[in-house]
Amino acid sequence: MNHKTDQLPHSGPCERNKQAIFDILAPLLGNACRLLEIGSGTGQHAVWMAKQAPHITWQPSEIEDNLAALKLRLDVEAPGNVRAAIIIDVAEECWSDHNPDILFTCNTFHIMSEQHVEAFWQHAGTLLKTDALVIVYGPFKYANEFTTPSNARFDIWLKQRDPASGLRDFEWVNELADKNHFICIADHAMPTNNQCIIWRKSSTKTQRKPLTIDG
Repeated sequence: MNHKTDQLPHSGPCERNKQAIFDILAPLLGNACRLLEIGSGTGQHAVWMAKQAPHITWQPSEIEDNLAALKLRLDVEAPGNVRAAIIIDVAEECWSDHNPDILFTCNTFHIMSEQHVEAFWQHAGTLLKTDALVIVYGPFKYANEFTTPSNARFDIWLKQRDPASGLRDFEWVNELADKNHFICIADHAMPTNNQCIIWRKSSTKTQRKPLTIDG
């Protein structure tokens, strides 16, 4: 790292999980050209993963208050296939004119309110075409039960910080996906008690049991 990168906003979890997430993404990127990331944070994922997949046009985004920090990293490190960051608030009526093959978001659902998660899926249903993918990384509950005691403690901390936040129940999220024509095709167990869940846009609303892959 040089003196410029030393001063950039940095997330330890992003640095630690980028390879594990990309291992899931890589097989899905072969036929994709455009990826839209919701909540790009420090930009570490966008910069590093886009370098691993130079054929992908990676569109980072953030809410307005976080855009300046994201732009700092992109200005210094972004390869040519990363576009300039845009402002997206999932609660807004129209948050993108893009037509991505993949909609990707990492560690955002437990920060968003329930209304924002609902809006995310509504926009995804409108924005994405048949066979496009939604990939969500982060901690989840299943049947309203935490997968680990540490995730339960994390949920308490989140709610103390913001009562509207908290770990989301997979079944509730999957129901939202189903309402917007998305079928869950994989649920990967990830390091540090996270999941990487993949939905595919369907021309119908026929749901099927997701393929679970332990990792």
